[in-house]
This record gives sequence, C-alpha cells and structure tokens, in this order.
Amino acid sequence: IFGEAFGSSIAMNDAGNVIVIGAPNFTNFSGVNGVNYGRAFIYSWNGSDWQQTGLINSPSEYHSQTGYNVAINSAGNIIAISSIGFNGSSQNQNQGRVDL
Repeated sequence: IFGEAFGSSIAMNDAGNVIVIGAPNFTNFSGVNGVNYGRAFIYSWNGSDWQQTGLINSPSEYHSQTGYNVAINSAGNIIAISSIGFNGSSQNQNQGRVDL
C-alpha cells in the first residue's frame, strides 16, 4: 500500500499460515487519527488464498508508527506489535501492545 511503508516489518508463524505485516506510516486524512499513526495487518492462509483476519490500528494519534516492528509466536496465536513514536501529549514514549 503506497506510502504506508506496508511490509516494512513482517513476521510469520512456524507453519507458514499466519502472517503479520506492519504499515507504520499509515496516515488517516479523515481527521480521526493523524500522520504516521500506523497499523498492522493479520492474514491467514485458508488453503487456497490469504484472508485478512485482523487489523490493529494505533491506540494513539500522531506519529505513533504502530507496526514499526511485528512478531508472532510459533503457533501463530500471540502477536506483538510495536508503536515507537508519539503518544498523546509527549513524544517518544515507546509504547507497546500485545494482542492475543
């Protein structure tokens, strides 16, 4: 996805049927969230095609860059997604988030 840095971080489980892809530069111009708030996509292989099974958006606004790093455990049921930048009223708080 152009301009979002989609694919700048990628992780796959051991079986190769769940993948997490970061897009830390995603920007929402609707005014809901701000510049480079980022997101991460979760896809699962159904035997013939990749299906999007999840979308993790930034928990904050400007420059949080959610999806800068992504990780998944070997079973594919625990995913970690970093947000390295701006959070709320102060910058560079290096927040983290884990989704099960």
